[in-house]
Amino acid sequence: MEGKDKVFQEAGIKGEYAPERLVEMIALHLEATYGDHTSWREFALCLFELSHCEEDRMSMCVDEEQVESGNLHTIQFCTTPASMLQGVSGKAWKFRCKWWLNRHFSKHILASEMEEDELQVMTYKAACASHLYG
Repeated sequence: MEGKDKVFQEAGIKGEYAPERLVEMIALHLEATYGDHTSWREFALCLFELSHCEEDRMSMCVDEEQVESGNLHTIQFCTTPASMLQGVSGKAWKFRCKWWLNRHFSKHILASEMEEDELQVMTYKAACASHLYG
């Protein structure tokens, strides 16, 4: 074990993953399962971390009409990470979010979780949904 740790240290690997990578890995897990409260909690924390990174970069959602009219005082920050909105990854996330509306966030699933008193799962899923859907 000690030799393996030395190799990782020399390679600069600390065992920490970027939030973007964790979000993708947890999302893949949630596609294969319905997830427990721990999975949804970690997903919510990663989305929260990504949203703060986006705010730090001053990423804003600006409507073209607002720019042309000079009405920029109504600009709102977009809490959905840019990696989920742009490029190939953005297309995949758009599809994933549509699919998840039925798989994880449907009325049937909500009723089932309420019936089973899954308050932690519901809380973390609500936090995730606020990041994914606004």
